Amino acid sequence: MADQKPRADEKKDAAESAPAPAKTGGRKIMLIIGGIMLLEGAGIFGAMKLVGAGPGSSHADELTLATQPSKRSIEIEVVRVRTPNDKEGKLILWSLEVVIRVPADQQQSVADMIKANSGTIKDRIARLIRAASPEHLREPGLETLRRQMRFELGRVLEDESKILEVLIPDCTPYPTGF
Repeated sequence: MADQKPRADEKKDAAESAPAPAKTGGRKIMLIIGGIMLLEGAGIFGAMKLVGAGPGSSHADELTLATQPSKRSIEIEVVRVRTPNDKEGKLILWSLEVVIRVPADQQQSVADMIKANSGTIKDRIARLIRAASPEHLREPGLETLRRQMRFELGRVLEDESKILEVLIPDCTPYPTGF
């Protein structure tokens, strides 16, 4: 009878009488891992405080000085144009005045080049306005138009470095076709 297999009932009785495994180790392990992670974070923070050089210096101070106009510069009126733009789906006539700031020692040569190329300058400025998107024409500082005009005027004057700053004192929209 020793060779006989135990019955299914006996197996059930043996399983019920055996004690269940304890689950106390899972919570302890999680607490230990959490504590180790906190210690590791504190160690990295402390090491960075000791080794770190602190905040670096900013280069923005130098840039603000570069955008201020020079004391030895002259303003020259380049052009006054009225150009249509229909990019919003309706025709708007834009009245525009463009002035550039140039070094005082180059005033005469720049003024002569502007006078000699006045048609080309008017055409390029008008083309910029006709092709400009409404967002660019409505920017508070007209930065995009200033940058594009500086590039185009630099090509006409054969040297963009002659232009210290592009000024747009008048940029007025006049709706048409009510």
